[in-house]
Amino acid sequence: MEFKGKIHQLGIDRSDNERAPATPDQISTLPPHILSIKEKLTQYPNTELVTFDVFDTLLTSVLDHPEAVFLEVGRRSTRQTQISDMMTPEAFARARTLAEQRIRELTDPGKDVTLLQIYEELARCYSWLGDRVSELMSCELAVEREALLLIPGMGEFLDWVRREVGRVAFVSDMYIPTEVIAEQLTHYGLLKGDERLFVSGDCGCRKGTNGDLLRYALEDLGVSARHAVHVGKDWMVDVMSARKVGMGAIHFPTANLTRYEKRLNHAHWESRGTSSVYAGASRVARLESLASGQEVDQALLPVCSGVAAPLVVDYTLWVLRKAVDLGLTRLFFLAREGEVLFAVAQELVEGLGLELELCYLHVSRRALNLALLRSVERGELEWALTGFENETVRTLLSRLNLTPEDMSEELVAAGFDGDSWSGLLSRPSFEKLLDLFCQGRVRALIEEQAKIRRQLVDEYLAQQGFLGEGEIGLVDTTGVGSQFRVLQGLRGQSDSRPLQCFLMVRIWQRRLNYDGFPEIHGYYCDQYAYRRGYSIPGLTSMLEIFCAAVHGSVVGYRRGVAGQIEPEFEEQPGWKSRRRYTGQVRLVLGCFVGAILRQPSFLRGEVDSRQAVLETYRLLWDSPTRAESFSWGKYPLESGSINRAAQQVPAPQLSLRDLVRIRLQDSSASFLGPFAWRAGSEQVSSAGVRWAILLMARANRFARAIWLKCPNRIRLLLENNR
Repeated sequence: MEFKGKIHQLGIDRSDNERAPATPDQISTLPPHILSIKEKLTQYPNTELVTFDVFDTLLTSVLDHPEAVFLEVGRRSTRQTQISDMMTPEAFARARTLAEQRIRELTDPGKDVTLLQIYEELARCYSWLGDRVSELMSCELAVEREALLLIPGMGEFLDWVRREVGRVAFVSDMYIPTEVIAEQLTHYGLLKGDERLFVSGDCGCRKGTNGDLLRYALEDLGVSARHAVHVGKDWMVDVMSARKVGMGAIHFPTANLTRYEKRLNHAHWESRGTSSVYAGASRVARLESLASGQEVDQALLPVCSGVAAPLVVDYTLWVLRKAVDLGLTRLFFLAREGEVLFAVAQELVEGLGLELELCYLHVSRRALNLALLRSVERGELEWALTGFENETVRTLLSRLNLTPEDMSEELVAAGFDGDSWSGLLSRPSFEKLLDLFCQGRVRALIEEQAKIRRQLVDEYLAQQGFLGEGEIGLVDTTGVGSQFRVLQGLRGQSDSRPLQCFLMVRIWQRRLNYDGFPEIHGYYCDQYAYRRGYSIPGLTSMLEIFCAAVHGSVVGYRRGVAGQIEPEFEEQPGWKSRRRYTGQVRLVLGCFVGAILRQPSFLRGEVDSRQAVLETYRLLWDSPTRAESFSWGKYPLESGSINRAAQQVPAPQLSLRDLVRIRLQDSSASFLGPFAWRAGSEQVSSAGVRWAILLMARANRFARAIWLKCPNRIRLLLENNR
């Protein structure tokens, strides 16, 4: 999978070249949300003028929250105007926000303020800013210009309006000077000839809820309200105010923030503006994806842009920052989830100008663990065969490159007849197998297969540059880090320097011996650091969806025609269904990375955006919409080992009988499986099941209230009689 060279070809035109007028054929290929405006506009006959709101209707911004803009102005001003001794960027941003609030309180509600008035108010509080007002204003306007982007398809739509209606005008409630907004509209080919732009700060009135700015524009242009239509994003400010004036009104909410983007935006202070960049980039990615010409699932899109992209990109940025701080020269991303991280990292390294060499390793537990077995001992075998819970005798042996038929007599003697080879293993059965593997002929078979695999693995790793000199890091998504341990062991014979390893979620298992591990850094959740089993519900299974690879599981290696060592893959059931999700996630990721690279200053510093990113994930996990549950809940997850054909979906549909069983077991996870997405299952179930769940929740609350009101003596008596 490769993003390089493709990000900037999707949707938004980021070049400085003037856009050519749209042809009729281009109009027919516009995104559906823009074609819907065209259809609504045809419902207004005798239209002579169409007015457009500017921001989030024609243009959008990567820096969505104003305070994120002010933070960037503060950063630049502390560098350029030497005010760092007087004020931090955060203090400047808060002061700028308060200055605007104060000047608006002193201004007539029907009028708007200008940027100059805001900075003059700011200078009244901070006299040392007085001679720097013009510099600060220029800096803020520069930040606004750099963050603005054209909403894909709107330029072609405006050409159609000019051809079919004749007149176009632009209105905006904004404190930015008219000439600055006109410059951007002209830059993107939206403002042409003698067309007019009306900005509230300069016109002295606002659209507000009364439509004063729209009246002002109609009077200035000499057009009757009956023959004009207004297009805008806000229902109250654009639609209702236009109707009060007597104009036709078309609501265009596509560029409004989704609930995930609003959640990201809310944490702009804690993340020093980075989460606001993520929110803006999410919106840009949605709009670009809709205009890409590729098939897009509307239920998948908000989650791809507002949850998946921030999760993946924020982690990748952290890995790159840590790698630079630790002095690493090369990063190896491990298959399969590392394939998406690798592609994202390539774009970020190039965009941020980092000196890091990136590589992708086709590895897996099945392909690697056997190679480290230089002596077949019980402890080493247990590590090589981690994750036995979803294994059978046959699939467990396949990880040792063997079959039950190779040792049928020994298996039968140990109590494993042919009928039990396909049944799931229990802990006692696994222990018996470990004892068998350390004995006699079976041990010799395993050692022979380990020697063959070790030779191929060593050649493959040397071929990829993993066994060479240099400071190296390994990157994966989740797990205990068993692959890191194996790779450390394989590399240890050629280089004694320890590896630096990175995981989104590091899992801790009490029974396992962690000796021989390289240093592992956990990002979103590090259970090992605190020696406790705290986890983020469902994150591991959702990351499997978001970071799904396009290739199958790596099951081994072979020597190619040219003598090169090549990985062998095994496609799993359901891979065709996964491609629908994989293609859309990668399309959105490409657009998202391209958008955030427009604001590199937010990405280079030491910033902690984890809380903001995880809150958007929890919003999906705890409160999915019905459409999201149907789309994401049907993803065919791989259940357990890569050798098993069993598939599971995160959100199976529930019946009333299932609710009874869950209630008796007191756990949805024990019934629905290890990937249980209870909220998703509730949403995809029938109305009767959802009502039953609601009644059960109310009954639980009522029972809890009664229980709390019971005297302590009765509570103790009831608890003792359980």
